[in-house]
Amino acid sequence: MRFSVLALTVHQLNSAARMAVSFESFVSFMSLSKLPSHELPESLLCPCGLNKLFGQCCQPYLVGKLHAKTPEKLMRSRYSAYALGGYGDYLLATWWPATAQGLSAIDLSEKSLIWQRLDILNKMQQGDTGVVEFKATFLNDAGDQEVMHEVSNFQRSGGRWYYVDGDVN
Repeated sequence: MRFSVLALTVHQLNSAARMAVSFESFVSFMSLSKLPSHELPESLLCPCGLNKLFGQCCQPYLVGKLHAKTPEKLMRSRYSAYALGGYGDYLLATWWPATAQGLSAIDLSEKSLIWQRLDILNKMQQGDTGVVEFKATFLNDAGDQEVMHEVSNFQRSGGRWYYVDGDVN
């Protein structure tokens, strides 16, 4: 089964049309390859769940070309950073400085879980504050599916949104 997923993904990545393939297929492909997982091709679907190509969705935020205009977009881009791994600099740069003390880009770059899906349940923005409630599905060390439910708080300063903190259920 894994071999057929790999063959399909390689075929799609090399096709002239550069078709979009699912993030799950990419994760399967990456688990069998030696490429760094944060090098997601622009032609694959973004892990954030908006059903857009990575190059037209979260990638511009992760590489510093754009800044998120809403708390929800920042939440989605940060989820993509965690899902892909290797984007610790981005995660640290979008973390409210007062609550990011003791964190390092190196530690944040490590991919410790296999994130599978992001579902936004609720979002609110009022002035320079915002809240996003979401559920993020992941595989634990035993390979069992779990769900993290969080209500995240965001703050805008200098025209940029930052993740402040969150309550995890």
